[in-house]
Amino acid sequence: MAKSFLRACERCDEKFKVYPSAPNRRFCSAECRKNPSLDSVCENCRKPYKYKPGRNRGLFCKDSCRIAWFSQNFQGENSPHWKGGIRAGFYSKRRRAVYRKGENINHLEVFEYHNWICNICGQDIDPGVRFPDKRAASLEHIIPISKGGQHVWDNVAPAHIECNNKKGNKLPGNIDVP
Repeated sequence: MAKSFLRACERCDEKFKVYPSAPNRRFCSAECRKNPSLDSVCENCRKPYKYKPGRNRGLFCKDSCRIAWFSQNFQGENSPHWKGGIRAGFYSKRRRAVYRKGENINHLEVFEYHNWICNICGQDIDPGVRFPDKRAASLEHIIPISKGGQHVWDNVAPAHIECNNKKGNKLPGNIDVP
């Protein structure tokens, strides 16, 4: 049988019991539920504002402030999701370990070095095309990491996302050119 647990009220921060019959209860009383507006100060612009408790927990007065604050404070190595130069959760633990052991490779330098030519189909890659377009540029491992390839300059080349996905983890001799 599930037990009750304590939760802080989203309006007054008073602790109250939450029972299995109402696990999504957010307020301690009907009064807090009817008048959930609270005074707060925006973390980004420092202006006072009234907020209704919810997903942003009253940290920002509007979405543009939230986006500006996160882009300023949580980019790259400042991010709590950043582990050893690679964003955690984006790749598997095994792939992140291979990347850490490999070289620090700038994707743009690889694309420029290969003159924006797809390593798989041999066609030009348009630098202006961005993901999620299937003709956008991606970094292709010639010998796939899953087959023992390393994340080093000699093993990477540019490819269209579509070509790279069709290649999958096949070795260079086993590829059907799209």
